[in-house]
Amino acid sequence: MTIVMDKCIAYKNGFLDENNIAPDGNGNGFKCGSNQGAMNVYMNRCLAICNKAKGFDQNHNAGDIIMNNCTGMTLKSVSDKTYSYRIYEEISEGHEVRLTNCVAINDNDATDKRDKNTGLPKPGEHGKYGQYGRFEVDETLDRLTVVNCEFQKADPTQFVSIDNHDELILPRGEDGQLPETTFAHLCDGSFLIDAGVTVSDTIYRGIAVAGIDYQGKAPDLGAYEHEDGQHSGITLPATQQGRGVHLRSTAGGLTLVTVDAPAGSGAMRLAVYDEGGRLLLKHVFVGGTTAIRLPKGVVVVTVEGKGFKGSAKVLGDF
Repeated sequence: MTIVMDKCIAYKNGFLDENNIAPDGNGNGFKCGSNQGAMNVYMNRCLAICNKAKGFDQNHNAGDIIMNNCTGMTLKSVSDKTYSYRIYEEISEGHEVRLTNCVAINDNDATDKRDKNTGLPKPGEHGKYGQYGRFEVDETLDRLTVVNCEFQKADPTQFVSIDNHDELILPRGEDGQLPETTFAHLCDGSFLIDAGVTVSDTIYRGIAVAGIDYQGKAPDLGAYEHEDGQHSGITLPATQQGRGVHLRSTAGGLTLVTVDAPAGSGAMRLAVYDEGGRLLLKHVFVGGTTAIRLPKGVVVVTVEGKGFKGSAKVLGDF
């Protein structure tokens, strides 16, 4: 089986309600398979927050686990055995585990005990002594790669807020999207801004998967891209449309893109350009509708698929 998850949230799995922990059950956030065969899991911009046990859990899966720009956080107040990430078991030949631009929110850098000779945190003890849960990603495993992740130094001061959990359980918007939140958004000046590497559009085991949209020099680390005065969301009139491409703004600052593409057009390739023709954003989606966050300014949105090509010009509100 192959599963793709995009912008999903696993919050307080293993709880009976906001404050009461269930006495039974695992209480894991994302269980990435089992020991009954190789599951292939691909995740973009997912959050695992304050789950009873493990946030992102390998769960004996020997298949693929691909994670891009994910954020994990657990608290010792839930349990001494909580993990934001736990990947420590053998990976089968022909599969891989790859984590890119991911973060674990914790106080590990300040609380982890260090080896007297190397000055490095003691292996296997990450998060053992602080108020946040542990993490375990065994980089010695064959076929496991960690690229531009931060599991040690992404402390709470790097984020606008990590306490406003009520925003995580707000109702979905009318467009079906998860609620906009400031939880775990990077604050101005965070060293996690522009610290990532590009994650491109791909065809993963036959499934079209969009890359990670970003603004600035490079992707930020974690599930949310930072926005400041230079890269703020565009303000749209109620509706803008062009040749076969229709744009509508939402209250949460996203832009719904609908295309008049014929059936069978397959994966749609969306691009956003500034007036000078510079590429600002790329995005791949399947179907007739998607949602993006447009950069500020006057931009041209183009969408192409099999037998379809359309565009729309959008006037930003400066």
